[in-house]
Amino acid sequence: NLSPSSLTQSPQHYIVLYNQRSKTLLTPSKINQYKSAHCHKSLKPQKSLTKISKKQIWYLEEIVDDLEQYERRNSLRFHNCPITDGNMRDVNTDKIVTAICKERLNINLSEDDISRSHIIGKPNSRGNIQIKCKLKNWKIKNTVHQSQKKLNNSSLFITEDLTRYRQQIVQELPKAKQAKNVHSFWTNDGRIFAKLSERGNKFVIRSLEDLCDLEPPQQSE
Repeated sequence: NLSPSSLTQSPQHYIVLYNQRSKTLLTPSKINQYKSAHCHKSLKPQKSLTKISKKQIWYLEEIVDDLEQYERRNSLRFHNCPITDGNMRDVNTDKIVTAICKERLNINLSEDDISRSHIIGKPNSRGNIQIKCKLKNWKIKNTVHQSQKKLNNSSLFITEDLTRYRQQIVQELPKAKQAKNVHSFWTNDGRIFAKLSERGNKFVIRSLEDLCDLEPPQQSE
């Protein structure tokens, strides 16, 4: 009997083979057709396994991203921070952060409230820097983040320290807003929220795929 396991060599090695039922000669081309048909059947379970594996990988990546974001829960990023001294080595980032909180946000933050802070990247064209600051507890971090609305009329702004993947999502949201697919968006405690309309319900955006599913609200006639 012919089976896929018996067709391990090239068709040229099977000079005369007969089908046990029809007694017809099996040419190399027919053998190839037989192998192709059976291989296609054997690949179907593999394809379904691949789909399952992709879902599992996505699920694991989501868990890892959640864990990484949890590690950043007490961290903020201060963007476009001015520095008076051009020497980057002498910049006291703790002092800059506390000054911003006291002078711009009316929050009496001390350097003792900061676990650590440091500069991210290089100064921009205006010589301003970005500072990543980890505060000692979530309550202080949340107070500072909620007060960042007071900086609306300034080039200086404060954001949560998001994972790289969540930063990608946030970077795409202005395009969605420009296309009128979303009305507004913001982050809170590492989660990304959006609203389709001013009076609409807020919802969480967890992936770039969620952005593709966004549709503008229907206009009432």
